[in-house]
Amino acid sequence: MIENEYKLEGCNKPVIILAHALDNAFGNVTINSGLRNKEVNRLIGGASGSEHTKGNAMDVSIKDVHVYKIAGWLLANVLKYQWKRIAVNIFKNYIHIDFRDVKDLVIRQYDRNNKWM
Repeated sequence: MIENEYKLEGCNKPVIILAHALDNAFGNVTINSGLRNKEVNRLIGGASGSEHTKGNAMDVSIKDVHVYKIAGWLLANVLKYQWKRIAVNIFKNYIHIDFRDVKDLVIRQYDRNNKWM
């Protein structure tokens, strides 16, 4: 069962498929954020033009699973699920995943202060 699955309402199909794939692989998936309107995105300090506002992104954490293990699973499964244009941002306690218009898989890591390394 995905905790806070309601936060995926309005998200695009690849985001929802990925959430369920993560849940099948690990269980205990929590959706921290999915679709956000522009005002909420601004209030929480989201990037202007955030993929969250387009339904193309989610922030997830998985109980008792390190963020690097989640990132490794994404790398191992990117071809299986045909995610040709996926971006993964690794934070201390969660991972941001989006289906932005990029050429290939993009992975970024952030430090404790959420600054890009």
